Amino acid sequence: MNLLHVLKDIGLLPDEDAAKERLSFSAINNSEYRAASSNTSRYLARWDGAPLCAVKKLNLQGPYDIDGMVEFQKLLRDKYGALVPEIFGVYRDGTDIYVIEEFFQGDNLEYLLQFGSIGVDKAAGFISDIYVKLRDVDIDQSERDMVRQAEVRSILDTLDGLDIDPQIRRRLADDIQRFSDLMFSKLYITTGDLALRNVIYDGKDAHLVDFDLTRKTCAPWIGLVRLIRYARQSGMPITANHFTDFLPEGIPFELLEAVMYLMEIDLQGRVLNPSYFKEHFKVLVAEFRGTVYALYDYKEETPQVLPEGNELIRYAEVFWTESEEETFSAKNSARKAILYDQWATYEFDLDVSRLYALRLDPMNHQGFVEISRFEILGRDGNVIYRVDPDRAELNGTLNGFWLGRLYGISTGDDPGFIIHAIDQAGPLKVAIDMRISEKSREGVDRRIFGENQAK
Repeated sequence: MNLLHVLKDIGLLPDEDAAKERLSFSAINNSEYRAASSNTSRYLARWDGAPLCAVKKLNLQGPYDIDGMVEFQKLLRDKYGALVPEIFGVYRDGTDIYVIEEFFQGDNLEYLLQFGSIGVDKAAGFISDIYVKLRDVDIDQSERDMVRQAEVRSILDTLDGLDIDPQIRRRLADDIQRFSDLMFSKLYITTGDLALRNVIYDGKDAHLVDFDLTRKTCAPWIGLVRLIRYARQSGMPITANHFTDFLPEGIPFELLEAVMYLMEIDLQGRVLNPSYFKEHFKVLVAEFRGTVYALYDYKEETPQVLPEGNELIRYAEVFWTESEEETFSAKNSARKAILYDQWATYEFDLDVSRLYALRLDPMNHQGFVEISRFEILGRDGNVIYRVDPDRAELNGTLNGFWLGRLYGISTGDDPGFIIHAIDQAGPLKVAIDMRISEKSREGVDRRIFGENQAK
């Protein structure tokens, strides 16, 4: 494609023979990193040395929704004016597509922050304002369920393919599904990369200039979490506190960050050149693993073997019945020693012909318990029953509530957790992931509610 002719056709250049000598191009944002990793390039066209327009080159073989990108950028231009560049023309040439658009003079927020030209709060304010404007664009919600299911499925598939501790993988998958309605609540359109380097500040207004990965999503907040991650790596003090109003409520930030990494691994695998992604993948997985292990207080070490037997002084215990008429008794019970202040899996083999009801005493003293998984497995090891909190009963000295997992406080030596009407054929195995502590009530409040609310 002859860019000179294109610029003439759209009216940016005069139709004169000397135009070629007066027109020049220079690369913008085409760093060694972009050249090695990305399928996009950007250029600044100058006329007699003065900026004329920006030219963005995209590979048609990439994961780009070109029509959707152009449509959304034009919609934002009509709605918000110079928040985004005006598109002058879109042209295809073989395997590439060229987007001719307005060029904004100024510096990007990343550069301005690094050199102290603007403050962190001001930069975060620009990002927040742009995020709100993107989020407030009304779109048809008819595809919401389809997009939501596809995103959750893609996240879980990516998780299944990563080399992490199986227990952590299982717990994370459960939490993602448990909180999916909060994390993937409504259908939006995202530009795909709301990054500091993609926002230009001209001394008066901020402009968003990158729309390459425009797509529909039910999790637009991912862009903010990605920005926070990059800012942390670059030593810039932009944190989740700057975007509290825009992140899903009631969900640990580490869980949001874990979901961001899973989506990023999938997306970058489709966007980056394969040779570069191979190394980038290792970095993303290492960061993801650190985030998830911190979320679940997991330490990579040789698991301790739990002692067993009824001579234990301090223990977790399960009781079971095989019929509706039967009551819980020591005859049908089993105990496990407790590993305190760490997550552990407690498994109990039940040699029953049929399991009707089950009672868990997570400890036999005062203390605190968290339960993230409570499952009943068949003889083949497959899960046949997951404990539903709505069908469970807190009993004895156990008080608590569900917030993604069970948080319980035992005020005495007889805490109980009863599940009625299970009605499953045996033999069976009960598998429970829980953390038990003897810490004071003050320590428990801090763990559940955070430092500030506990005071």
